[in-house]
Amino acid sequence: MRTIPADNALCPAGNLARPDWVLKVALARYGVVKQWREYRLKQKGRIKESEATQAFLLAYKIGAVSKEFSESLGDITRASLYRWKKVLEENGGDYQSLCPRWGKWDKGGPQGLGQLTPEAETAFLTAWLNPNRPSVVLAYRVMCFALEKLGQDAPNVKTVYRFADRFKEDHHDLVVLMREGEKALNDKVSDYIRRDRRALEVGQTLVADGHVLNFECLHPETGRPFRPTLIGWFDWKSGLICGWEFLLSENTIGISSALRMAIRHLGKIPKSVVLDNGKAFKGKFFTQSGQGFEILQGLYARLGIATQFATPYRAQVKPIERFFGTFDNQFSKLVPSYVGRNIEEKPAWRRRDEKFHKSQHEKRNPGLPTLREAGAAFAAYVKWFAENMTHPDFQGQTCGEVFLAERGPGVDLAELDFQFLWTTEVHPKRSGFRLAGLRYVSDRLYGLNKSVVVKYSWASLEEVYLFDRQGRSLGAARPEALVHPQAALFGTEEDLALVADGNRRRAAQKKATLNKARVLAQASEDSPGPVALPYHLTGPALKQLAAPAEEKQLEQATADGASENIRPARFDSEFVKYNWIFLAWNNDGYSLEAGDMEFMRKYEASEEYRKISGRRFAQLAEIGLKSPTSVEVGVTQCD
Repeated sequence: MRTIPADNALCPAGNLARPDWVLKVALARYGVVKQWREYRLKQKGRIKESEATQAFLLAYKIGAVSKEFSESLGDITRASLYRWKKVLEENGGDYQSLCPRWGKWDKGGPQGLGQLTPEAETAFLTAWLNPNRPSVVLAYRVMCFALEKLGQDAPNVKTVYRFADRFKEDHHDLVVLMREGEKALNDKVSDYIRRDRRALEVGQTLVADGHVLNFECLHPETGRPFRPTLIGWFDWKSGLICGWEFLLSENTIGISSALRMAIRHLGKIPKSVVLDNGKAFKGKFFTQSGQGFEILQGLYARLGIATQFATPYRAQVKPIERFFGTFDNQFSKLVPSYVGRNIEEKPAWRRRDEKFHKSQHEKRNPGLPTLREAGAAFAAYVKWFAENMTHPDFQGQTCGEVFLAERGPGVDLAELDFQFLWTTEVHPKRSGFRLAGLRYVSDRLYGLNKSVVVKYSWASLEEVYLFDRQGRSLGAARPEALVHPQAALFGTEEDLALVADGNRRRAAQKKATLNKARVLAQASEDSPGPVALPYHLTGPALKQLAAPAEEKQLEQATADGASENIRPARFDSEFVKYNWIFLAWNNDGYSLEAGDMEFMRKYEASEEYRKISGRRFAQLAEIGLKSPTSVEVGVTQCD
């Protein structure tokens, strides 16, 4: 794996500009030669020239000459000094004549230090570009083992370090992808679409997300410290959060409450919303409360709001993430119970063996804020933010001024409250579930063994609305009507109609299940199933695996069954058919029917034969059984 050469790597040598590192080395050589000459002149007549040179080299080695020169040149010898002196004299003292020729930079090849052979590059990059993020030293050791097997000498570790640094500069995208993953590639390297939010109107688009706060509050139920969750609705144009709710954990009621606050502050209903679709947020939301943003799509549709879900792991499409970052820097870090965004930012009082900081923290902060206190402080922060933070796209105006300039006239709060129906999760059984003391039924629940979401209003329980966890509508459910236990004898016409309707529903449900079963049974006939396994105990496989005491009896049973030479009317699978023809032809001299040879060739070319069943027949071939396709066989026409 060769690295991609620079754009000027194929230019003629005379047109190549000297790299900076080449000039740096040349200047260092020139400086060392100059100081060496000056030192020899000072010592002339005192000591011999060879002794002066030896003393200068010793001073250079211990860093007394110039640390900068030592870093650029490393160790030098007496021969190097005299060679550099001669080159300068031959070129009129031009320091550029001392430019090194490492890396073939002046021959049109790859430029720079750290050039490796193709085999060394491949071995090093294979080990280094790994999601486990091994160090350069570890990848270097792996490369040394690989080159040793190839009979090649390993380069110096410093050369590999230079190669790694240059590779990261030229192929930053590849290094990030291979070592850190696609999300890091998107966050650190890939370009993204820059949106002009000035084209929006205030309240036209809201962005919603959940954020676990980085400071602790007092849990209202347990009294223990915990990190509450902030649900926020963010106005894209003004950059101001207009609806929020502090929760123990994410739930639909909190999201609805925060949305209601946002609509009330906006004075109008937004035209669209961008909802978070991250894996962690979505997983926690569904597994703990069984509800998610998708469930509210019915509410959005009734309010005329278009929904859009953000791409997972792409924070660029959710501008509310920037607000959360600003909130952490301006608010959370000033809260005494701040715990940090990650391990690196954990405050000292949260770390082990920090007795001083822990005692100071307990002395100055005897208690934790409650959810109500945290909510009140956040409301004050939002007010300060709106009045003081300058909008980045509207210079001279604060976020609050942009927000108020296009605020709506207001909404009917009574109608708004009616739109926000209650939501719960149930697990249906026998096409129904219980809610508010009633049992609701729906044909759409037949065959489901998973939780579904029910949206309802306490004002009217005559009908409830069903959704799956992905927000897809499952229709409506109504209370189950009870019938007379002896409707045929003592019931009314209405009771008889209810019994007849119930019987029809049950018959239709059973018929639907039987139809699915028949389709599945037909599909299983076309699949080899377990008999395709090489360890399926039938026929010769059972014969080979049988115990020695049972072997003769098994051979006799197999011979008796095969001697009848009765071809089955149908075969359960292609494997069964091939196996029967194979054994009948080998053991009983069975005459192949028309099409058998073509079928066997086709099956031997199939993926099933190559990967699974072919090993079985290869074992049989070792004991003398062959496939008809491997020899010339006469095919007779079946009567």
